Amino acid sequence: MKVIAKITALVALVACTPVSTGALNQEALLQRGLTQMTGQQIAAQYVGNTCQITAYDSDGNVVGNGTNTYRTNGTVTKTNTPLGGEPVTRERTWRMSGGNFCETLFRSGDEWCGGHEVFWQLEDTMYTFHDNGAVQNEINCS
Repeated sequence: MKVIAKITALVALVACTPVSTGALNQEALLQRGLTQMTGQQIAAQYVGNTCQITAYDSDGNVVGNGTNTYRTNGTVTKTNTPLGGEPVTRERTWRMSGGNFCETLFRSGDEWCGGHEVFWQLEDTMYTFHDNGAVQNEINCS
């Protein structure tokens, strides 16, 4: 009887303990149904929406947050705020190139094009990951 009471108390404690998404890794999210995204799926989430982003270090600690607004005219405004720092705003452009979602840095002209190798989705949340599998960015758009 004492063993059952201890197990019941432990289960109640675990059920009430908050879990940080930043502490989750890619393997755990895959078990919950995480899937890779295509460039078209990324565009469908981003374009015409404002996205809230939480950034994590490779140990799962929050290191900053941001807001990205992707407009249908091909422009995007990104405001990133490092933990304890001042917000930094960057203007970019976006476009589709074949099946890839591409973003061009406004000032440098450098372009990144990608999709399934970088972005993953579970329900309405998108993720990117560090090399060690820890969540790097958690992205929610609306």
